[in-house]
Amino acid sequence: MSLLLALPADAPFAIGHVSGAWSGPSGVATAEVYYPATTAGEGTPVAAVPGGHPLVVFGHGFVMPASAYGYLRDGLVPEGFVVAMLTTGGELFPDHGDFAQDFLTVAEGLAADGADPASLFFEALSGRAAAAGHSMGGGASLLAAAQGDTFTAVCNLAAAETNPSAQAAAASVTQPLLMLSGGDDCVTPPSQQQAMWSAAASSCKSWITLLGGSHCQFASATSACEFGELFCSTSLGGAEQRALVLDLLVPWLRAVLAVEPAAWSEFVAVSQTNPGLATSAVCTTDLAVEAVTGLDAALAGGLTVAGAGLGFVVEATVDGAAVAFEPLGQGALELTVGASAPGAFDLGLVDLFGSLDAAGAARRYPALLAGPAPLGGTLTLSFDAGLAGPFVVAWSLDPGPPIAIPGYAHVLQLGSPLVVLASGATDAAGTGAVALPLPTDPALQGLTVRLQAVANAASGPSFTNLVDVTFE
Repeated sequence: MSLLLALPADAPFAIGHVSGAWSGPSGVATAEVYYPATTAGEGTPVAAVPGGHPLVVFGHGFVMPASAYGYLRDGLVPEGFVVAMLTTGGELFPDHGDFAQDFLTVAEGLAADGADPASLFFEALSGRAAAAGHSMGGGASLLAAAQGDTFTAVCNLAAAETNPSAQAAAASVTQPLLMLSGGDDCVTPPSQQQAMWSAAASSCKSWITLLGGSHCQFASATSACEFGELFCSTSLGGAEQRALVLDLLVPWLRAVLAVEPAAWSEFVAVSQTNPGLATSAVCTTDLAVEAVTGLDAALAGGLTVAGAGLGFVVEATVDGAAVAFEPLGQGALELTVGASAPGAFDLGLVDLFGSLDAAGAARRYPALLAGPAPLGGTLTLSFDAGLAGPFVVAWSLDPGPPIAIPGYAHVLQLGSPLVVLASGATDAAGTGAVALPLPTDPALQGLTVRLQAVANAASGPSFTNLVDVTFE
């Protein structure tokens, strides 16, 4: 089982606060940042937890202050989330595109702070973030999430249509999505959120209506918002509505940002059984294994799995045996396995949402296999790259420990004599072979050389596993 990013058991945390500003394409983006702290106060140290804290970037409604959402700060930060409340976009005629860009600027700015030893947030963030918002901010959260992989998830409250269109942008949102509506919302009726939810490309999306809920009660009382629903009625109290929001939002965020299966079960239970909620949900697998590379001496140690939806995996098996794994963003996993031959194998992956990909269709690419090496005979080397193209095989006189190179696992020890032994090309099926005649020199008896092949793919070189060949 993976270490995953489970939120710590020592919650609730005290709430720390700083004001932040980061420069981006739309200008300077500002936010009030609230974070789990060792003690409450301004600029107090961030509470250290293994793996860091997930981030929620929140956008306010039209001409509404960030302070109107204090209940979200008070409900999320003690649970271990860093919450950045945007303070831009408060103009009478805000630019929604710029507001969406501010989501990205703040998230990316805080991520950079997490790598800066001089920052309060150094090594304090997990690298997983949600774009969230109310009304205009909810629509902007979709605009922001559609622009790449900065955000791991999207959640919003009574999202409003924006210019550019949030509904159109939803078609490019592939992250897990939670949309909440107020059943008696006469400012942005539930039909608006339904249209966005239906358009979203996310394979796991939930749209939940709080029956009797209003638009403005997703925030604390503000005259600007309440004027907009002056002639509307509601049957749900404001405190009750905001409590329902937290009942849904906390477990959902724990599930998708901390990858906690128990939290996902809690969210599903609340959303499906509370009589005050009407839930529509679609959650199907988007797990897809595109390639698996094994890169060390006996294909023991690390296997890198590339594909889709891999950031939410909670269980992995290789040939039926559970293996440890580490997410590498949303598109890759690093598996730790025992020694086994390259080629076809059964890979089982279970994600947070109960989806399973275990078709046994995975192969370790690229792979190098060596036959017997009889002196005076022929050594056959087989290469399986998974795609057509050229490859070369190199060998080293020193079969000592390989070295690590970022982006790969291990390659031949470059400090030793290194010789290109043969070259070839794989066929349309991605396989190839070379046959090498061996000398009869008895002095070579028992000598071991280490071989490795390199595929020349369009995206760059791709190293195989290492193979030790002993002359017989």
